Amino acid sequence: MTIRRTQRSIRRFLQLTFVGSTVCAAALTAQASQWTGAVDSDFFNSGNWDNGVPLSLDDLAEIEGGNSFPIQIGQVDEQVEIGAIRIGVDSGGGSIEQLGRTLVLDGEGIGQESAIGIAAAESSTWVMRNNAVILYDNPIVDGGIGLDTSGADLDFDLGKSLPDGAMGTLELHDSSALRISDDLKMADGGGFATVIMDGLSQITIGSGVSVSGTSLLDISGNAMFVTGNSAAPGDSIHGRTNEGYLTLSTIDSETATVNISDNGKLYARTLQQRGGISNVTLHDDGELAVFEVFENAAPSLGNATVAGSAQGPQRTSHVSANAGSETVIELFDRAKFSVDSALEDSGWSGLVLSGGTNRGGNSAGGTTMISVHDQASFQIAHDLHMTLGNGEDANSVLQVFGPDATVTIGGDLRMALNEFDEENPGSATIESIITGPTQATIDVDGAAKIDYGTLVVNFNGYTPTGGESYVLLNASTIEGTFRETLLPSLPNRMSWDLQITGTQVLLTVMTSADFNGNGVLDAADIDLLSAQVRSGVFDAQYDLNDDGTVDGLDRDVWVNEIKRTYYGDATMDGKFDSGDLVEVFQAGQYEDGIVGNSTWATGDWNGDTEFDSSDFVTAFSAGGYEAGPRAAVSAVPEPASWVLALLGLLGLRRRR
Repeated sequence: MTIRRTQRSIRRFLQLTFVGSTVCAAALTAQASQWTGAVDSDFFNSGNWDNGVPLSLDDLAEIEGGNSFPIQIGQVDEQVEIGAIRIGVDSGGGSIEQLGRTLVLDGEGIGQESAIGIAAAESSTWVMRNNAVILYDNPIVDGGIGLDTSGADLDFDLGKSLPDGAMGTLELHDSSALRISDDLKMADGGGFATVIMDGLSQITIGSGVSVSGTSLLDISGNAMFVTGNSAAPGDSIHGRTNEGYLTLSTIDSETATVNISDNGKLYARTLQQRGGISNVTLHDDGELAVFEVFENAAPSLGNATVAGSAQGPQRTSHVSANAGSETVIELFDRAKFSVDSALEDSGWSGLVLSGGTNRGGNSAGGTTMISVHDQASFQIAHDLHMTLGNGEDANSVLQVFGPDATVTIGGDLRMALNEFDEENPGSATIESIITGPTQATIDVDGAAKIDYGTLVVNFNGYTPTGGESYVLLNASTIEGTFRETLLPSLPNRMSWDLQITGTQVLLTVMTSADFNGNGVLDAADIDLLSAQVRSGVFDAQYDLNDDGTVDGLDRDVWVNEIKRTYYGDATMDGKFDSGDLVEVFQAGQYEDGIVGNSTWATGDWNGDTEFDSSDFVTAFSAGGYEAGPRAAVSAVPEPASWVLALLGLLGLRRRR
């Protein structure tokens, strides 16, 4: 290996020193062999190549059409060294199925990069299964580690500039692994590229990955994709690092799609998106984490950071940097998105939405949406800069959906502020999607600077009953008030109360139908309303339909529109079912002969202070029995036969 490494160093010296000379041309001449597939699909059958099997670091394997696809690299536990393998570079495409072996691809000596689909009109595919390994570490040193590699000019290209209809695809299954010391370039020339990972597969990259052109990166199973350490997260002895970037689309014509599901993991030192449209979706326990992967094996907010790291340049994590760019990051189930980026040589620690540059400067900014659903979590160890960009159309939205999502910001929340803490012309919005009586809270350890931000609240599948109180934001300090607040309409006799204190944003549903003022719409309130109806005295606070009288119509409004329940709901749980019948009969007031002793909770549903058969007529004629909560009603069921029988018996008893 020492002699071979010396020979490669000499060739590299000649390449750099005598470019264009005949000496350089001779030194960099590759032994190219073209696939024909004339015999079978075996990669190692010499009859399938026009110039013999490429089996040395001086050999270039070219696959430009031919027969017997997919080419088979068998399941054998041995290492093979080849200068480079290039599929679909100019004319035809092809496919490889690697079932085993460790392929060492080191094209430095021949000046060739490996590639899957460059400009061919046909698709090109490489599928790795079982324990297949590709080592793209330049050069490979003793033991197979890449510590002393330069990685210079040896990118692995995938779908670089393929025309419409053609795709460069790389698939990793089972326990297969790909290690790259420099860059993985996906559709870097505006082409079409796909990477699919599942099982226990791994891709580890030293410099970075660009998901450019029209690209799909799909990570599922227990697969792990790492950029910023060519060996594995935390393996600083054997690995190589540089920027460690995850760069999504960069120009207007590009579209990047990233899907992470199951227990898939995508780790990077920095996240960037400058142009085009990028969509990142995480499901199940999928994880996207930005942290110092060279020195840390796993994300640990507050411990894993690029601050003070001697390995590679520090780059600001930012998305939707340029005008017209779009980034959407959606988290579902128990997915996690975390950023731990405390930069010392850049102005923007944490994460920048809609603006910024990778060196800490600023730009116009595009559109960003981060949406957190279910039990998913979005965690920033330092600052979240929402709409740092100085363009008028720059905007960002942090959407929190439901009560179980987790959003934590370890530093400051900065909304529509430039580097001088001045107002930006764009917009920064917190949107809270309320799905029930409780709602998730955004927790900020530092200051929440909201003076130039917007608060939007919407309901999804829920109608408030009054008295709900939502803490939308907690912070050590809150600076200012929202520039704009947009709240949804409420049912009759309800109103919003928004309070912004020094540490909290609190939103409460107030109701004028809470007649006893205990903060809850309960049976005591409908009893007070019924008493007012019986008195015959007009009192405006009980005139819920504003018709100038207090009567049974106001009771209808309270029950059906404000409380959103049914006549017969003795327990006030939002539905009328057998549990309510059990409740009222256990109270024992049915036709007990005691005048005026019954309430709503004990069976007086028509408001005359008695519990008798007329209350059942009121309840069952309203059609709410076993219909479920009012918001979910799709049809009115018929009363069960035993209920009809019960009513008959009650009527018979009364006549006797």
